[in-house]
Amino acid sequence: MDEEWEKRQSEAPALKAKPSEYITRGIGSLPPEPEESTLPYVMDRIGDDKLIFASDYPHWDGMFPYVVSTIRERKDISEGGETKLLGGKRQTAYGWD
Repeated sequence: MDEEWEKRQSEAPALKAKPSEYITRGIGSLPPEPEESTLPYVMDRIGDDKLIFASDYPHWDGMFPYVVSTIRERKDISEGGETKLLGGKRQTAYGWD
């Protein structure tokens, strides 16, 4: 992510720091692809309370309306991890109570 940001900063002028710095602060997102095998590792390494799920909607390659089921159907993350990933951290990231 940092490499992409460094090459394309002009496309994201609101980002004032590297993506990795935002993640260490507790703001990060993950792609919805079910073949994303690194998801359990990232959740364990960074913490499942520091990530939010990126639906990719309305991108042309998004999986709407099946994006949530791609997480719910995974067998390699816990139910608690699913809950946090699909909504728990979002409340904090956006400042919602």
